[in-house]
Amino acid sequence: PNMRILYPCACVNENQFLQMIQDVSYTIWVDIEDGNLNAYAVIYHNYDFDELIKIGVREDKQRLGLGTKLLKFIIAQSDKSLLLEVSSKNEKAVAFYKSFGFTQNGIRKNYYGQNEDGILMEFK
Repeated sequence: PNMRILYPCACVNENQFLQMIQDVSYTIWVDIEDGNLNAYAVIYHNYDFDELIKIGVREDKQRLGLGTKLLKFIIAQSDKSLLLEVSSKNEKAVAFYKSFGFTQNGIRKNYYGQNEDGILMEFK
């Protein structure tokens, strides 16, 4: 299935996604039901941290706990700090990550454009 159908994202194009699948530095977790991709997460494994590159839930499956289930699983699998970056305008996502115990550890000013910062977060 096309990743963009599940969750549009300019940060990872289809070729990059295919490269990630083949690279042992990445893990891709998926939730599939009846052959349909409902949710996915892409994790990058570095020597001393893991980074949540992307997490997405199909629109008609949102608010059913799939994102929560997936993030809990990712946290349980990681034995290092888990890092992520999220848009300052995505207040729902920031609140979601904070509810798991992620804390802000930096800001990328105007990362997404004027007046839209990237918030760096970490779970230890």
